[in-house]
Amino acid sequence: MMLGPMKKKMITVGVVSFVIPCLIFGVIFAMYSSSKNEKIAELDEKVAEDVRLGFSGDLPINHIIRESDLMELQVKDISIPKNAYTVGRKSEVVGQKLKLPVFAKTMVVDTMFYNSGDDVTNDLRVRELNMIALPSDLKQGDYIDIRVLFPTGEDFLVAVAKEIIQLGQSADSNSIFIELTEEEQEKLNGAIIESYMYDSIKIYAVKYVNEKEQLFKEEAVDYVEIYEKAVERLISGDYEIAYAEELAKTEPLKNSSGEILYNASGEVMYPEIKVEPKKAEDYTAEEIALAAGMKVEDVEAIRDALGKEPQDELLLSHYRLQTIYVSKLLKPNYPVRKEVAAVLKNNPNILDEIKSKYNVEDLEQQRANLVNTSVFKYDESTGLYEEDTTVLGNIASNLEDEIELQKEERKQYLQNLIRNNMVN
Repeated sequence: MMLGPMKKKMITVGVVSFVIPCLIFGVIFAMYSSSKNEKIAELDEKVAEDVRLGFSGDLPINHIIRESDLMELQVKDISIPKNAYTVGRKSEVVGQKLKLPVFAKTMVVDTMFYNSGDDVTNDLRVRELNMIALPSDLKQGDYIDIRVLFPTGEDFLVAVAKEIIQLGQSADSNSIFIELTEEEQEKLNGAIIESYMYDSIKIYAVKYVNEKEQLFKEEAVDYVEIYEKAVERLISGDYEIAYAEELAKTEPLKNSSGEILYNASGEVMYPEIKVEPKKAEDYTAEEIALAAGMKVEDVEAIRDALGKEPQDELLLSHYRLQTIYVSKLLKPNYPVRKEVAAVLKNNPNILDEIKSKYNVEDLEQQRANLVNTSVFKYDESTGLYEEDTTVLGNIASNLEDEIELQKEERKQYLQNLIRNNMVN
């Protein structure tokens, strides 16, 4: 059956009316699907997780990392810093020293540790000490201050916030291993010399109750604001310099008689000087970092985040909500007397020399060991072995006499040495 022109036209219009909406719907659906897929991919990226190395507990500054201090953390990819340690790098972390306190379940990053470029560690040395009165409950990892108490009641700080790296090998040992700077070594040596020379001077250790809270306090800082103010200072400073240079080249305004003109405040008037101020991008990251007291990599990250369109608010919020730790450390205030300092300077190995001459600490350790020692004798009348306290009493008495004799000889030796140094 043949269709008339009118019917053909109506069918054509109907087909077109159906096809065009379908095409439009298809395009819109394709755009929606693409947008949805992008958002899904973005969400997947945000929720994707990986494993990184973290701390198993709160740790104080200067703590030397042990394997038990570390754990595996399941963290979102988006929150992993570039310098975070993977689990496979655990061996690189063990033995390193913290340069700031850390909290449990914090990711391990390399900026948390001292490195060879940090001057603060250059003069640190591990030293074994066995002449200090120690708290009875002291254990490895505790923090102590070392103090010296004089018979006059004066009580001075010799060294502060020292971690007990290791205790003596035996339970009865009075030895500890700590790190000391060169200055702390000199102060401690001075205190030891004085304690040998004069009676009733006591060198002792006091333990921190909670070193993380006692040694440092937390402060919130906005590194974005610090960055922006540093840039403002650089721009302002350079503008003032450039303006002054242009001003020096410019002749002051004069009247028709050739006289210099002054304003109402009595200042010399000049023609308008135009100086184009610099912009943030005119400065290197190193220049801004120096002005802001920040790390170059942090400056670069903030500058990139601010320069994006739109700005990277996630990264900027990270830098706006930083926590720093401000030291609350006390300052050692023990003054090494001039005559003692002179002896130490002229005889750098004086303490080793004294230890080889007088074994007071060894004798005192032997006396302490008698507490856990027993001597038995055979009683023929009962056929049993009974404890003989007389023998131990005699040994203790002989040790006490020898200790006092050596202390006196040591005192006389040092006092004569100081007198000779003063004469010379």
